[in-house]
Amino acid sequence: MEKKILIIDDEKGLLVTLKKYLTLKGYSITTCSNGRMGIEEARRNKYSIIIVDIKMPEINGVDTIKAIEGIDDKAKFLIITGCSITGEVSDLIETSKRVHGYIFKPFNLEHLEEKLEKVLKLP
Repeated sequence: MEKKILIIDDEKGLLVTLKKYLTLKGYSITTCSNGRMGIEEARRNKYSIIIVDIKMPEINGVDTIKAIEGIDDKAKFLIITGCSITGEVSDLIETSKRVHGYIFKPFNLEHLEEKLEKVLKLP
């Protein structure tokens, strides 16, 4: 199975770190620095998993996920956040069959990889 991952986050340093680490681990990584770019990228290409930060300028992570769900009915998501999981985010996790968990920032890269492998095994 191809391990093609889209990462959408406004923290450029984190995008660079994740791309380097996950590429070394055999993943094919595309990064986008905001929700709008992520949505456009999801229109052009299909991904095994889409990692989305919740707190971003312009289009937040919840709206980004909802937009991509409308584009790709097979997309699988993993949320990364530095905020608590409440309200709209909690509702999304509970109601979306394609959001497969979340990881709080800062996180351990090995822990992220474990989560990714679990999501990749899902149908």
